[in-house]
Amino acid sequence: MAAVRQVNVLMNLGVADYNGLQTNFSYRGNSRMYAAVSYTLSKATNTTKRTATASTRTRASSPARRGRTRTELVDQRHRAVITFSYRFPFNITAAP
Repeated sequence: MAAVRQVNVLMNLGVADYNGLQTNFSYRGNSRMYAAVSYTLSKATNTTKRTATASTRTRASSPARRGRTRTELVDQRHRAVITFSYRFPFNITAAP
C-alpha cells in the first residue's frame, strides 16, 4: 500500500452574492408571430480578490471589505434580450 506524501488543498473563504430584478414582456400577435423583451438589472458582489500570481486564482480578503466582483461575465448590470419569431406555411419558423 502506498503512503500519501503530500496533500494540497485549495480553499476559497470568500462570500459571493447576486441580486437581480428580471422583467419579461411577451406578445403574440396571432398564431404565427411571437415577440418578447426581457430585461435584467443585477449586481454581483464578493469578498474575494485576485492575487498577483496566475497559479493561485483567488484568496480571501477581509469579510468587511465587500465590493464588485472582478469577473465581468458574472457582473452584467444591465442585460436586455429581444426575441422574435414567425411561423411560415409548412411549419417553417424563422427567428433572428
